[in-house]
Amino acid sequence: MIVETQRFGNIEVESEAVVHIPSGLPGFVARKEFAVVAHPGGGPFNWLQSTEEPGLAFVIADPLYFCPDYRVSISRAEVEDLDLEDEKEAQVWVVCGMSSDPEEITANLAAPIVVNRTSRMGKQVLMQNGPYGMRYPIVKHMRSLAGEANQ
Repeated sequence: MIVETQRFGNIEVESEAVVHIPSGLPGFVARKEFAVVAHPGGGPFNWLQSTEEPGLAFVIADPLYFCPDYRVSISRAEVEDLDLEDEKEAQVWVVCGMSSDPEEITANLAAPIVVNRTSRMGKQVLMQNGPYGMRYPIVKHMRSLAGEANQ
């Protein structure tokens, strides 16, 4: 499938990289299909690129990369919506807030995007009253983990 993007021009993506989010994302409910595109520079970040709107893309990451104890809690209805029979079927991403200052890069751990790896159906879930915030400081936390490892 060819996807038109503002950042990368026209790119080809495999069908396995396409995610269907029937309810859309908050603020973008009309956009329901996205492609997961690897960041050209590599590393933990990827792009969640709308296949319908070239200018709509989000930086995403696997939260376990920088928060190894991260756990997602979703309702039974959300599990049913995603047709998840086992937690291993779920891929979890969080939307990141980027900045030219690495100290300011954050991740929204309170509202992960959960995707069924088989059906490619996804949903952004809000973990209300959980231990995670919407502006988790990625670099700061990784430094504290490194400091703990060196002790």
